[in-house]
Amino acid sequence: ESYLREVEIIEKILKIGIDAGEIQVEDINETARILLYSLFGMRMGILKDMKNMLFPTKEEFDHILSLQKKMMKIFLNGLRFQVFK
Repeated sequence: ESYLREVEIIEKILKIGIDAGEIQVEDINETARILLYSLFGMRMGILKDMKNMLFPTKEEFDHILSLQKKMMKIFLNGLRFQVFK
């Protein structure tokens, strides 16, 4: 299943950040799933606003990708400065 492969890829990326001391994650699998759901949700919301749910144009795809990259920075910066109790 592609969903599980994508979760595994995100887990590996998070592990690299954890091992480098760049981010703190309490539960790698849960964090990977949250991130993936966030990316899916963002994509679907944008496509719905564009009235093109199936096949975005190149410009729409580039816009979605740009917004997803910005969201990733926000997400990862939140992990970087998070303090667990």
